[in-house]
Amino acid sequence: MLPLLLIAIPLIVVVVLVANRVNYGLALLIGALAIAIVSAMNVYKFLEIVISTIIDLETLELTAIVALIQLLALCMSESGMIERLIQSIRSVLPAKYILAILPAIMGSLPMPGGALLSAPMIEDTANKLGLDGDEESFINVWFRHWNFFVYPLSSAIILASTLAGVSLYRLIAVQLPVLLIYILIGYIASLRSIARVEGYSKSQIDWPSLYRILLGISPILIAVILTVVGLNMALALIVAVAYTIVINRIGLEKVRYILRRINVAIPLAIPSVMVFRYTLKRSGLIEAAIPYFSYSQLPPLIIALTITWIIGLATAMPSAGIALAFPIASAIVDNMSVSTASSIYISVIFSYLISPLHLCLILTIGYYKSGILSVYKRLVPSAIAAYLSSLIILSFL
Repeated sequence: MLPLLLIAIPLIVVVVLVANRVNYGLALLIGALAIAIVSAMNVYKFLEIVISTIIDLETLELTAIVALIQLLALCMSESGMIERLIQSIRSVLPAKYILAILPAIMGSLPMPGGALLSAPMIEDTANKLGLDGDEESFINVWFRHWNFFVYPLSSAIILASTLAGVSLYRLIAVQLPVLLIYILIGYIASLRSIARVEGYSKSQIDWPSLYRILLGISPILIAVILTVVGLNMALALIVAVAYTIVINRIGLEKVRYILRRINVAIPLAIPSVMVFRYTLKRSGLIEAAIPYFSYSQLPPLIIALTITWIIGLATAMPSAGIALAFPIASAIVDNMSVSTASSIYISVIFSYLISPLHLCLILTIGYYKSGILSVYKRLVPSAIAAYLSSLIILSFL
């Protein structure tokens, strides 16, 4: 049992630090140090892991990608593209679908606590449609998290594909059914019962509106298309950022302002994620613990999913949960396939979604003045139904 305890100590350290709002990059770096200590790792070996990981091309590229995704989102936001996109969508879709689309758009922007941006956007529509605070809370939290499943510029799914060693777009492909299930269950749990309000639910689809919508999402489309045809994602994002700056005529002073707004803590956490990964991998702790996992006589995937759910609920941060879960799951499950990687990944996402420490959930409930238990009555069953249905489908892929 000692190897299991030695693995648990660094995980507990990271969870406690993250729960106390310590930057998760710093928390993971401290966690890596804890791994080195409990495994009696030589100081020089630990320093060699840290240095080699930080200067590794994979680490540098992943760090750049996360920074560029944030830069692209800021350029689109500060130039007014997002606001124009929202207005165009308002003119095209019926009111009740706007409730889902607006949080989804804001969810594609990588910013902690972004629920506070989408909550006011849907409040007026929700009030006119007769929704209460609990219903508004569910809709805002549920639909703003679609991007975790298939959005190729989500830093969480990029990190998961890297740690699992699977193709990003293959991972996205197997998760398309997961997204469909997620949207369907969200619709059934919230939008289906919303009655039409005369004079407020009308939509008018025309080519100028569709053109404005395509123009609004064009930077994202450019980045995605370029990566699909084989261009390095970091380079594709640079092209998309440059395109956004040019078409919006963003001046040099505005660019400087946008650059100053980048939250450097987010990309700088990536080296810590990779250091934690390689320190755990080279510590020998997981190899020593594997025989104890087998004593339970449960399938390795069930063990991995259970551990992942515990980590996801406790950290309530996708990147931190992914960084902790994937190295352990990779050691427990032999020859991780894309569907297995997806199962681990969505376990992080769904456990994060319903965690009582989930910042978006906390902020949303606070904004609408609803109660967490009343929101949970709709959120938890929906999440469990979507998760179990997704696992069944993934088992056939």
